[in-house]
Amino acid sequence: MRVRSVVAGVLGMAVLCGHGAAAAQERIFSPDSSVSIALPRSFQPLALNDNASLQFGDSASDAYVMVLRDDRTKLGDWNLTRHSMIMVAQLLTSVGLPDVNGPLTLEIGGNPARQYEITGDAGDMRISYLHTTVESPDAYTQVVAWTTAPRWAENAGTLRSIVSSFQTHSPAASIDPFEIVPGTWAWDSEEQPCSSGRTQRFVIDEDGRTMQIHHSEPIEDEDGTTRTVTDYVIEGWTPLMLKTFIPNETRLTQAGDPVKWDLVVVGRNRIAWHRADWPAGALTRMLRRCAG
Repeated sequence: MRVRSVVAGVLGMAVLCGHGAAAAQERIFSPDSSVSIALPRSFQPLALNDNASLQFGDSASDAYVMVLRDDRTKLGDWNLTRHSMIMVAQLLTSVGLPDVNGPLTLEIGGNPARQYEITGDAGDMRISYLHTTVESPDAYTQVVAWTTAPRWAENAGTLRSIVSSFQTHSPAASIDPFEIVPGTWAWDSEEQPCSSGRTQRFVIDEDGRTMQIHHSEPIEDEDGTTRTVTDYVIEGWTPLMLKTFIPNETRLTQAGDPVKWDLVVVGRNRIAWHRADWPAGALTRMLRRCAG
C-alpha cells in the first residue's frame, strides 16, 4: 500500500517562456484522463510532487494547486474520514505552529468530500493550505491548494474555485505520449488561440523516431530564413515526455552543446517544452489541444 502524501511548504519554480507566450486557460485533464480541474489562465505547470496527477501554480500571486490520486482497491477498509485525517496528519507533521479549521463536509463534482483549512510555518514563511479529500467509486483524491499566509485573503476565492471545479472521470486512459502528442496545438496565449491562425500540427512517424511540427504561419530562424516545418529526432521517451532534438541545431547551451528539447505531457489536453539544460521542472508556457 502506498498513499500519496503532500510535501508541505513547497512553493513552485518559475515558468520559463523561451518557447511560447502568455497563457489562457480552461479545464485541464490529467494525462490519464482520470481527473480534471479548471484553472485561471495565469496558472502554469510546475514540478511540485512526482506523484501528482496535476500540479500548477501562479508564481506571481504565490498560489498553487496539486491533485494526488490513491486507488481505493489498494487501501483495504479505508473510508473518506480515515483518508482525510491521515493525509492531514501527514501534512501537519511538516508545518510548525499549525492552526487547523475543519473538517467541512462538502460535495464536489457529485462526490462526497472533506475539507480542512490549515495555516502553519514552513521554513521561514507561513503557509495557508486548503486540503480537500474527494471520495469517488475508485479513488480517494487529495486536491491541495495553498498560498503564503499574508496572501490568503487575496487568493482564497481563486483557490476555492479551483478546488470546487474538480471532477473525476473513468475509466482511466493509458499515458502514451505517442498517442497524446499527435494533433493540432496552439500556444495558450489568447482567449481563442486555436482560431487565431497560429497553430502547430504535430506528426510522429510510424517508427516513433522522428517528429515534425507543421506551422500554420512561417517562422523565422536566427539567420533570417523562414520555414513552415520543423523536424525533430526522438531519442528517448517516458510516459510523460518525448526527448527530442532538432538536426543541425545551431543554438548552444552554456556548456557549448547543441540545445535539446523535452516535450512534456502536463495534461491530456496540455503540453509544454522543457529545454534539457534548464533546471528540472522548468517549463515553457503551455500549448493547448485544438479540436479536430
